[in-house]
Amino acid sequence: MAYLIDTLLFESGLTRVDELPTDPDVPNEHYSLIREPRDLTRHWMQLFTYSAPTKVVWRSLMQVVPAGRTVFQTAIGDLNGDGWNDYALVLQDDPDGPRDLQIVFTDRERGFAQKALYTGLLPDRNSGGFHDPIGEPGLSGISIEGGHLVIARFEGSAWKSESRQEYTYAPKLDGFFLTMEQGRSYHAPTVDVMDEELAAYEAMQQRGQALSPEDAERVAFLRKMKEDYRYKPVYHPIGEKPLGKPTE
Repeated sequence: MAYLIDTLLFESGLTRVDELPTDPDVPNEHYSLIREPRDLTRHWMQLFTYSAPTKVVWRSLMQVVPAGRTVFQTAIGDLNGDGWNDYALVLQDDPDGPRDLQIVFTDRERGFAQKALYTGLLPDRNSGGFHDPIGEPGLSGISIEGGHLVIARFEGSAWKSESRQEYTYAPKLDGFFLTMEQGRSYHAPTVDVMDEELAAYEAMQQRGQALSPEDAERVAFLRKMKEDYRYKPVYHPIGEKPLGKPTE
């Protein structure tokens, strides 16, 4: 028998949610309020052995974190469909060093058990231009949504790149596999003004005004940017693209 003792501390925050476009004239993104765990040492499991019901064993989530590592990010949710929360942890030695992804399952017999450790899977802070690729609040990071492990990246300077990958755990294959990915790249200053500029050019055409070669080239560029700015999801059958090779 086992009980989760959930005494985690949380801080409120915002995350950006991008949805598949249904109307080209309506923004397909909004912000959602989230709770971010701040102290994983307070998450415990209380185990009772069947042979000795009065004996209580305590297990802390931090007991499965490798010695000397710090937890940069945490995601909580049910990954294997057993109704118990599991954990995805971003581990690092220092803020500028490489980052590992640790998957921890909640085990009713052992408490918390490492399922996989992917060494060097995630980008470090300085590899994303002006941005931390997985450390921009509301834009990038790891999460568990609808039973999927989600890795969102955001990087670049004037030219931005965003991506979102969803991984699903397959019990029969005993691994995580990429099931959906989408991404986009764009020139941030252009995105800020492209809708307004396009509307102005289209109004000129509706009034019968001919566009100069320079204006026509600009319109073509803006339309391409608008198309490139749309997310284009790609789906993969489970088992085709594994998350990576776990560290032995």
